[in-house]
Amino acid sequence: MAQIMVPGTASQQASARQHHARRDAWVYASNKSTGRQFIRIPSSCKPGQGYYVSRSGDACTCPGFQFSRGTGVCSHILAVRLDLEERACIEVRHQQAIQDWLDTMEEPAAVIEAPKPRPSYEALFPSCWQAGCTDDLEPGEQACWRHMNVSAF
Repeated sequence: MAQIMVPGTASQQASARQHHARRDAWVYASNKSTGRQFIRIPSSCKPGQGYYVSRSGDACTCPGFQFSRGTGVCSHILAVRLDLEERACIEVRHQQAIQDWLDTMEEPAAVIEAPKPRPSYEALFPSCWQAGCTDDLEPGEQACWRHMNVSAF
């Protein structure tokens, strides 16, 4: 995977990569009253302590952020931004993989035709040839039973 570069000093970047490597320990949460989402990132030098970073990567509760001299950057923010960039790259690769897969799909071999209409009752059971008679024909004959007997005489 290509390395994603984030702004900051070399030591901040190195620390951010260490935080990012341990992101399985991050806790994702949100403030119940404001709804603002944040991530709790464990401190690398103070066991049991952690710092809260906004999920957008623009604020942190660590002393490094508080005294960042207006740069607004600390290793925790850089770790979150690194994670955001990595997720964006993964999403792009995922979408490209789906498109590549769709491009390999072949067109259907044959178009399925609509079913043919069912034959009507008249086609299945034709009526007698005698005008006004609606009786069914006898099998293999041209007339119904009544008219077949009449024409025999």
